[in-house]
Amino acid sequence: YDGSGQCFLTDNDITQNNSDVDDGWTQIISPSFDLSTGDAVIHYARWLSNNLGSNAFMEPLLVYVSNNNGTDWVLVETVGPTGLVAQGGWYEHTFLVSDFVTPTNEMMVQFYVADNTGSIVEAAIDDFQVVRYECSVNPPIIISETLPEWTINQPYSAQVNVGGGIGVLTFDDLYGDLASTDFTMSTSGLVTGTPTTTGTFSFTVHVADETPDEDEQLVSFTINPAMAITTATLPGWTIGIPYTTVLATSGGTGSKTWLDLDDGLVGTGLTVSEAGTISGTPTAVGTISFTAQAS
Repeated sequence: YDGSGQCFLTDNDITQNNSDVDDGWTQIISPSFDLSTGDAVIHYARWLSNNLGSNAFMEPLLVYVSNNNGTDWVLVETVGPTGLVAQGGWYEHTFLVSDFVTPTNEMMVQFYVADNTGSIVEAAIDDFQVVRYECSVNPPIIISETLPEWTINQPYSAQVNVGGGIGVLTFDDLYGDLASTDFTMSTSGLVTGTPTTTGTFSFTVHVADETPDEDEQLVSFTINPAMAITTATLPGWTIGIPYTTVLATSGGTGSKTWLDLDDGLVGTGLTVSEAGTISGTPTAVGTISFTAQAS
């Protein structure tokens, strides 16, 4: 079946061109193998022919599994004794060990066929595989889906965050999406650069640890326009009456911190808070001018 030119075959006598099981039974049992550290899928290809002779379609091929070195056997599959599978030809089959027995360090598989009826029974087994899957208990998982936003012409630095992973983590820009931008990402996952354009930037982060487990994630971040104070004049008011109004900006990133840059409001009864609120009770009439600074 597997192209090697060899398989396990009943009554392997090529001089007689006859692979018939006669008046009894035969079996092939695998060596013992260890699954104490994880489950496995068993794969094999099988051939059964019992469609000839006076008592055709009477003898199945039986497949068993044991988890105690053959002391006890559990039936996995009955092949035939009727149907196309009993008329020759290779057929694949797989099964998960834990669906039948608890995996141990004393695993075996048995293939059994008999001729109790005087029919012609031939069987073969090939491409036997034990495939065990190991899952990392701590694979790297990229946590960041977005990075902090920032402002045009201001140096940028942000770390892609990952949970888990074993040993040193190695990052790369999987599809090279940052190559045409002002940004690069280091092998340690640090995104840096000084943006000269605004907008949202997206790229696919790939990370691998030393096992090597890996993960990938589409990550984006936004670059805002430069900050500008949009308030030029404030509403007029009346002396002796409590006053409040709020300064405004456009662009920039995050919360803004305000101050009265040249102390222009000193002596007017008014102050500006760090949040940009002008408040107080004016003590004099006339036009008040001051320089507000936001950062």
